[in-house]
Amino acid sequence: MAKSPYRKPHEAPAPDARRSPWKRLGDHLRSWSLKKRITVVLVLACAFLFTVHLVGWLSADPLPGARILEVERAAPGYRDGTMRRFDLKVLHRGVILQGHMDTYWFVGRPGKDQILDLRATRKTGDHYRFYHGPWTTEFRSWFVILAVVGLAWVIWFFLDRRRRLRR
Repeated sequence: MAKSPYRKPHEAPAPDARRSPWKRLGDHLRSWSLKKRITVVLVLACAFLFTVHLVGWLSADPLPGARILEVERAAPGYRDGTMRRFDLKVLHRGVILQGHMDTYWFVGRPGKDQILDLRATRKTGDHYRFYHGPWTTEFRSWFVILAVVGLAWVIWFFLDRRRRLRR
């Protein structure tokens, strides 16, 4: 007969059951390999950054049919790697809005007199942060990141499997 996982009332609890759940969690985390710890930290960081981006985009007001009046490339300090910042003047329902849009080189530069579905959130008194309206355009950079990470994982998986089979 299998042993019951429940203790009988007259038995003492297991020594580990008296420990704080936080200490048990710490012991569990210390048992992880360095590779697993680094992976978890990177996944949590990416999840946090994606959540911040998504909340910013969802909280922005939609501006359907906004016409871009002016496009200027922002100062070099606002560029890092593939990211670009453009200062925009946008006409929406007869009101001119000024602000900036952060985008990546593979998404493309917004063109003058182009009519786009944008989203905007007010940053300061008269300065707005513009987002692309369609989520597939705004979050295209995340799709590229996921594709690169997925490709790297597949390559690593097959190389690691090959290495293990040779042993």
